[in-house]
Amino acid sequence: MDNANLASDFFCTFISKVYDPFYKSLAVTQHYFNVLTHKFWDELKVRSINLPITTGSISSPMGLGSDSLPVSVKIGKINTYLADSMQFALEYVC
Repeated sequence: MDNANLASDFFCTFISKVYDPFYKSLAVTQHYFNVLTHKFWDELKVRSINLPITTGSISSPMGLGSDSLPVSVKIGKINTYLADSMQFALEYVC
C-alpha cells in the first residue's frame, strides 16, 4: 500500500471512530468527569496546576550556562526526575 492510500485509510478509520456512538459517549463521559472534578475542588478553593512531565533519566543541565540542577521526585514508589524544561513550571507555581 502506498503512502497516499495508507493516509487515506487512516483518515477514514479516524473519522469513523469520531462519529462512532461508543467513542463519542466515552469522550462525553471523560469531559464531564473532568468538569465535575474541577468544580468540586474549585468549590473547596483548591487551585489546580498542570503537572510537569517526568523522565527516567536526568535531562539537565541542557544548555551552555544553564544553572538548573536535576530535580528528583518520587511518585508513589517510583523515583523519577523532572524534565529540564518542566522545572520552570514547578518554579513558577511555587
